[in-house]
Amino acid sequence: MKLQDLSMALKRKTFNTFILPCFYGCETWALTKSLRDKLAKCQRAMERSIVGTKRQDRARNTDIKMKTKPIDILLRIDQQKLRWTRHMMRDKQRKWCKAVSEWYPRDGKRSGGRQCIRWEDTSR
Repeated sequence: MKLQDLSMALKRKTFNTFILPCFYGCETWALTKSLRDKLAKCQRAMERSIVGTKRQDRARNTDIKMKTKPIDILLRIDQQKLRWTRHMMRDKQRKWCKAVSEWYPRDGKRSGGRQCIRWEDTSR
């Protein structure tokens, strides 16, 4: 990936084929803001390595993205989560993951403080 002799298209294809699938486990995480930031930071570091720049060069991330044109890790994770959710919602069998996502936890009065966030609140 660091060789200057390789074309950017070959490096891009290698990144999308071999490195992105390594992040498959991240699709199952409950991603917080800090985890999303860490994944984005990791991807930017890999893109800098592909282009051959260092952080001291002060190159803009947008300029590096224009050169490498990779698939965004966070966008891919969001797409895969939505794809799995749609798959489970179409399923006719009564599985636990569908029951959990449709479960409505409010029985009676709500406790004081911040409202509970449900699964269906994150998909909008």
